[in-house]
Amino acid sequence: MSVCANLLARVSIVGLVSLTMLIAGFLAAKGTLRFVSAVQNLSHSNGWGWVAARGVITFMFAAIIASQLPTAALVLIGVLTGINLLMSWFSQIAYGFAARRLSSMVE
Repeated sequence: MSVCANLLARVSIVGLVSLTMLIAGFLAAKGTLRFVSAVQNLSHSNGWGWVAARGVITFMFAAIIASQLPTAALVLIGVLTGINLLMSWFSQIAYGFAARRLSSMVE
Protein backbone atom coordinates (compact mmCIF):
# COMPACT_ATOMS: atom_id res chain seq x y z
CA MET A 1 0.00 0.00 0.00
CA SER A 2 2.85 2.38 0.71
CA VAL A 3 4.16 1.82 -2.83
CA CYS A 4 0.81 3.02 -4.24
CA ALA A 5 0.78 6.00 -1.89
CA ASN A 6 4.33 6.92 -2.89
CA LEU A 7 3.50 6.70 -6.60
CA LEU A 8 0.36 8.74 -6.13
CA ALA A 9 2.25 11.46 -4.30
CA ARG A 10 5.13 11.66 -6.79
CA VAL A 11 3.48 11.18 -10.15
CA SER A 12 -0.26 11.73 -10.11
CA ILE A 13 -0.98 10.16 -13.52
CA VAL A 14 0.94 7.00 -12.66
CA GLY A 15 -0.83 6.96 -9.31
CA LEU A 16 -4.21 7.37 -10.96
CA VAL A 17 -3.51 4.55 -13.40
CA SER A 18 -2.32 2.29 -10.57
CA LEU A 19 -5.46 3.04 -8.57
CA THR A 20 -7.54 2.35 -11.67
CA MET A 21 -5.83 -1.00 -12.11
CA LEU A 22 -6.44 -1.78 -8.44
CA ILE A 23 -10.14 -0.95 -8.79
CA ALA A 24 -10.40 -3.05 -11.97
CA GLY A 25 -8.91 -6.03 -10.15
CA PHE A 26 -11.20 -5.53 -7.19
CA LEU A 27 -14.29 -5.29 -9.40
CA ALA A 28 -13.28 -8.41 -11.36
CA ALA A 29 -12.91 -10.41 -8.14
CA LYS A 30 -16.14 -8.98 -6.71
CA GLY A 31 -18.12 -9.77 -9.85
CA THR A 32 -16.77 -13.29 -10.05
CA LEU A 33 -17.56 -14.02 -6.41
CA ARG A 34 -21.07 -12.58 -6.73
CA PHE A 35 -21.81 -14.73 -9.78
CA VAL A 36 -20.45 -17.90 -8.16
CA SER A 37 -22.41 -17.17 -4.98
CA ALA A 38 -25.62 -16.69 -6.96
CA VAL A 39 -25.15 -19.95 -8.86
CA GLN A 40 -24.40 -21.87 -5.66
CA ASN A 41 -27.55 -20.49 -3.97
CA LEU A 42 -29.77 -21.19 -6.96
CA SER A 43 -32.30 -23.32 -5.11
CA HIS A 44 -32.23 -21.31 -1.86
CA SER A 45 -33.09 -17.86 -3.15
CA ASN A 46 -35.76 -16.38 -5.39
CA GLY A 47 -33.65 -13.38 -6.41
CA TRP A 48 -30.55 -15.31 -7.49
CA GLY A 49 -30.87 -14.06 -11.06
CA TRP A 50 -30.49 -10.45 -9.94
CA VAL A 51 -27.36 -11.31 -7.98
CA ALA A 52 -25.93 -13.20 -10.94
CA ALA A 53 -26.69 -10.28 -13.27
CA ARG A 54 -25.06 -7.90 -10.82
CA GLY A 55 -21.95 -10.09 -10.75
CA VAL A 56 -21.73 -10.25 -14.53
CA ILE A 57 -22.21 -6.49 -14.89
CA THR A 58 -19.59 -5.80 -12.23
CA PHE A 59 -17.13 -8.06 -14.05
CA MET A 60 -17.93 -6.26 -17.31
CA PHE A 61 -17.13 -2.94 -15.63
CA ALA A 62 -13.74 -4.33 -14.67
CA ALA A 63 -13.11 -5.41 -18.25
CA ILE A 64 -14.10 -1.97 -19.56
CA ILE A 65 -11.79 -0.25 -17.11
CA ALA A 66 -8.88 -2.55 -17.98
CA SER A 67 -9.40 -2.12 -21.72
CA GLN A 68 -9.42 1.69 -21.54
CA LEU A 69 -6.19 2.10 -19.54
CA PRO A 70 -4.50 4.59 -19.34
CA THR A 71 -6.40 7.01 -21.60
CA ALA A 72 -9.75 7.08 -19.85
CA ALA A 73 -8.55 6.52 -16.28
CA LEU A 74 -9.61 10.04 -15.30
CA VAL A 75 -13.28 9.51 -16.13
CA LEU A 76 -13.95 5.81 -15.84
CA ILE A 77 -13.47 5.45 -12.11
CA GLY A 78 -16.23 7.89 -11.22
CA VAL A 79 -18.66 6.85 -13.92
CA LEU A 80 -18.37 3.11 -13.42
CA THR A 81 -18.43 3.37 -9.65
CA GLY A 82 -21.67 5.35 -9.91
CA ILE A 83 -23.22 2.77 -12.23
CA ASN A 84 -22.10 -0.03 -9.92
CA LEU A 85 -23.79 1.75 -7.00
CA LEU A 86 -27.00 2.03 -9.03
CA MET A 87 -26.91 -1.69 -9.80
CA SER A 88 -26.37 -2.37 -6.11
CA TRP A 89 -29.43 -0.26 -5.34
CA PHE A 90 -31.57 -2.12 -7.89
CA SER A 91 -30.54 -5.54 -6.57
CA GLN A 92 -31.28 -4.49 -2.98
CA ILE A 93 -34.77 -3.41 -4.07
CA ALA A 94 -35.25 -6.81 -5.72
CA TYR A 95 -34.18 -8.50 -2.49
CA GLY A 96 -36.70 -6.40 -0.58
CA PHE A 97 -39.52 -7.44 -2.90
CA ALA A 98 -38.47 -11.09 -2.61
CA ALA A 99 -38.39 -10.84 1.19
CA ARG A 100 -41.86 -9.27 1.20
CA ARG A 101 -43.15 -12.10 -0.99
CA LEU A 102 -41.60 -14.70 1.31
CA SER A 103 -42.97 -13.07 4.47
CA SER A 104 -46.47 -13.06 3.02
CA MET A 105 -46.12 -16.79 2.26
CA VAL A 106 -45.12 -17.55 5.85
CA GLU A 107 -48.07 -15.74 7.41
